[in-house]
Amino acid sequence: MVYYIYTFVDNWPIWLAEKLGNDPVLRAGIELFAQKVDPKLMKVILEEFEPNNQPQNFQDIWWNGLPMDNQADDKWLPVWFTELWIPIDQSKAVMNDLKAFFNNPVNAGNFSTEIYAAGGNNFWLSPAYKQDVIRIDVYWFGNDQDGTPEEYYKPFWEELSKYNFRPHWAKYLPAADSEQGVTYLKSQYPMWDSWLKLREQMDPLNLFLTDYWKTHLFVQAE
Repeated sequence: MVYYIYTFVDNWPIWLAEKLGNDPVLRAGIELFAQKVDPKLMKVILEEFEPNNQPQNFQDIWWNGLPMDNQADDKWLPVWFTELWIPIDQSKAVMNDLKAFFNNPVNAGNFSTEIYAAGGNNFWLSPAYKQDVIRIDVYWFGNDQDGTPEEYYKPFWEELSKYNFRPHWAKYLPAADSEQGVTYLKSQYPMWDSWLKLREQMDPLNLFLTDYWKTHLFVQAE
């Protein structure tokens, strides 16, 4: 049910525009109308699932306690996201920036963003290396037919790079040759070169260096 609801809210302007001939001017008008209507529509939908905004309490064993990660079905509710880790002492400035950023409905979209903290550690290429962080998870509905996740994430990457974010390695990364790509990432990790030397020592034949990681670890911005 949730899948169909998000699919409808995310795509009805596209479907309507195509049904009416996909005239560019008409489509622009529909999208402008959707920006005003969709927040109210989502409020009605959310109140149906969360009447009176009553909190839902839950508890579980440690490895199974993230309901959005473990109980959500990837087929019915496909979620793709980028996750940006920022020094926690920048939290107030980041939240103020995000508030202003989300005032533009184009940036906010109809999905969600998750914000939470994490403690620092001593792992060389951890986004929390030597610093406590605030984590900004920007979600993109995987069935969105208008644009790509990279196009949606790019304004976030550009807006938040001034806070020296480090992205979660297992989620969407900026293009390797972009302003937030390899050259930028290298500047964020004091032990970057040491890690690469250790990686080469442990894997001299590059058996674990896939084309994907070769791109994101070595391609320099032009």
